Amino acid sequence: MIESARVRLRPWREPDRVPLAALHSDAEVMADYGGPLNRAESDAKLDRYAASFEAHGYSRLVLERLDGAFLGYVGVMPIWPTHPVAPGVEIGWRLVRSAWGFGYATEGARAALCDGFVRHG
Repeated sequence: MIESARVRLRPWREPDRVPLAALHSDAEVMADYGGPLNRAESDAKLDRYAASFEAHGYSRLVLERLDGAFLGYVGVMPIWPTHPVAPGVEIGWRLVRSAWGFGYATEGARAALCDGFVRHG
């Protein structure tokens, strides 16, 4: 678990499937991705993030306020092996619309990068 002044990053849990699916079903949130994901596609993403954490000790993590409110996700992930710049890692995030504009993505990304460099080099 990683905490900063206002947010916590933590591994995925089974109950996170519901808020993640809601996030992925929002057309505005998913506009850069080409549109919303259905529940099966959302669950597959959660499974991929959890598997990355198991294999590497890092991944996209749940981003929540310190009071436990789900904000979305943020974190580093290995780049796909067939990607032209592989091997490597990338950082990414996606937040529920109600969390936009408060600096949560920046705060979470900063914490995830710090963890990646300090704990994983």
